[in-house]
Amino acid sequence: MNKNQIKQNKLDYSDIEITLKLLYQALYFEPTSLLLSEIEDSGILLYLQNKLNIRLSLQNKLINLNNDIDNIQLDHLSLFVGLGMPLAPPWGSIYLNEENLLLRESTYQWLDFLEQQHFQFNLTEQQPYDHIGLMISVISTLWYKLKDDNLNIDFYYHSIRTILSQYLLPWSERFCHLVIEKSQTYFYKYIGNLLYQTLNELKVIFNIDDIEKKLFY
Repeated sequence: MNKNQIKQNKLDYSDIEITLKLLYQALYFEPTSLLLSEIEDSGILLYLQNKLNIRLSLQNKLINLNNDIDNIQLDHLSLFVGLGMPLAPPWGSIYLNEENLLLRESTYQWLDFLEQQHFQFNLTEQQPYDHIGLMISVISTLWYKLKDDNLNIDFYYHSIRTILSQYLLPWSERFCHLVIEKSQTYFYKYIGNLLYQTLNELKVIFNIDDIEKKLFY
């Protein structure tokens, strides 16, 4: 298998590579003036909106993101950090554990998978490893390797498929809906929509059926 044999949908290989990096940055890190300026200058938001037909009136809202940086930073804090439970908890165990707790069985299953894959993080802050931003970063790293025909492409293909089907997709749709519903800025409503549509693209590429799993949040 090579990357040209991977089934394409609305986004091509390079589109997904860029989108995964954007989602990782937007979901995991507190937004800074530098990050927002880089996103603005790249034109990636409007490009992906057109590719995916994201139905939000964002054309005017996504210009000069730095003018709204205080609200965007507050939105990030409320959605993903919180003083107590965030509005859109970014950790899988919150959704998969009956008591909505961090570091539960699903987290350790994910850690076991990462260890089997010899995957390590160099985190600047303590964060449960089942944070959706970190999961996206793992997929992004593996996706990049798919373009190297000197590597075992089948191995990386099946690794991504396992991450999606077993560890991320069982709860990610609920997370996306919370981000879209609870966010107070157009930026994070866009990110919620972009994540939802990107994961749907990956479901098509990796031939993954709809996943039904009992959620507790």
